[in-house]
Amino acid sequence: MPSIPLLQFREMFHIGGMQGPPAGRNDSLEGNMLSVSRCPCAWQRIAKCRGPLWRLLKPDALFVDYFAVARDESLGALVKEWGVSVGLMTLEGEGRRAGRPVAMPTDALRERFRTDRALSPKTTFSLVVAAWAEDVAPELGASVDGVYWREVYDPAGHSAPRGGILPSRLGRWRREPVPEWDGGPTLAGGAMLSDDALLGRRPARRTVEFDPSVLEAGLSTPGVRR
Repeated sequence: MPSIPLLQFREMFHIGGMQGPPAGRNDSLEGNMLSVSRCPCAWQRIAKCRGPLWRLLKPDALFVDYFAVARDESLGALVKEWGVSVGLMTLEGEGRRAGRPVAMPTDALRERFRTDRALSPKTTFSLVVAAWAEDVAPELGASVDGVYWREVYDPAGHSAPRGGILPSRLGRWRREPVPEWDGGPTLAGGAMLSDDALLGRRPARRTVEFDPSVLEAGLSTPGVRR
């Protein structure tokens, strides 16, 4: 029986404004989701982010583990089938890898996430996973807040773990500004805000099992395994 792989966090960080999703188009990897991370110092360096630092708190926050979905062939196939069925992506034969078609974005996907970014097959599937997390996962018993990408921590190589909070879930989070942060590992007064310390707090793993036949029936009988 397939299961939804989840990661549970207590806090995330965001650099910039907190006025909600941008009204216009964007070129963010997370589309119109709120870009968050557990390593703000790295992302300040990678993306040259400007603006204040916010700490977002939610004790039971659940994020779909993107790379776990991508590695699970059966779950990945279900998500892709759904993405094609609702018009968010197509599967194209050109550029096949190991004989498999690749995910290509549709205008509907670009419009949903308000993005003008050139979407690679990986980013296309990432956004389809986010849409699936918002639309389908709750019907299967997983009320998720967003998607998390456990990228390699390598700021010099422009890579670090990151997440996206779905716009419809943002109101569930408590937010507080981090005062006098300048992009470094320390705050005024010597308090530490270290990427190593934050990433060292490993998230709890959760799974929600579901019967794939319920996707067609429109019903769910999920069981949560902890």
